[in-house]
Amino acid sequence: MPPPRLPAERAVPATDPDQGNQQSWSRQAASSMSRFPSVQRGTSVFSTVECGRAPSLRPRAPEASMEGVIDEVTRPSVETDDLQQMSEGRDGGGTPRKSPLEPEIWFRAIVSRKPPVEESWKPNGKFSDKTLAELKKELPFNFDDGDVVGLKFTLKSHEGMRIVETIDHNNRHDLQHLKRVFGERIREAMKESIGGDRGPITFDMEIETVKCSRARTIGREESLAPLLW
Repeated sequence: MPPPRLPAERAVPATDPDQGNQQSWSRQAASSMSRFPSVQRGTSVFSTVECGRAPSLRPRAPEASMEGVIDEVTRPSVETDDLQQMSEGRDGGGTPRKSPLEPEIWFRAIVSRKPPVEESWKPNGKFSDKTLAELKKELPFNFDDGDVVGLKFTLKSHEGMRIVETIDHNNRHDLQHLKRVFGERIREAMKESIGGDRGPITFDMEIETVKCSRARTIGREESLAPLLW
């Protein structure tokens, strides 16, 4: 009778510390791969494992593109186009737009008629904004003279318009009325100038004092009293 066979012994693999560590890192990487599907095999994860360093699983940031930035810089905006049209005097349709006309007024102060003494005068600021006190302070007249009872304004244009207004130099309401009347006449003349496309219109304004002779029996207040008509 043949002798009984003993069961074959299982081969026990030799224990290699380095190989065990490498297999442990591989299992950790595979486990991490299951949590981060975007990381694929063959990437830098396994190369870092071979070097003995812990793998970096931070997703890479997308590369910046300058295409959109360049488009925003080079694309003209609506605000820029509007400012350019305003600076060039064009409306939205590209038609040249006329600038509003401003009256050109030359002032002259008549200091004396006999002998004739005149001088050019320019108000500090706009004449339409002047108060009566400011006007008397700037004009080259002596309002302390007892004979001065008023001011005479003559507005003329080169087209033949002529308007004369006399006011009491102590009544501010008279000055407001004068500015309103002159403003209406200037506005009407400018409308006619714009309609005929004749360009800016020029006005001349003469200002002089109104004096009352001491020999006259009529009083100053009566001479400038408003008429009821």
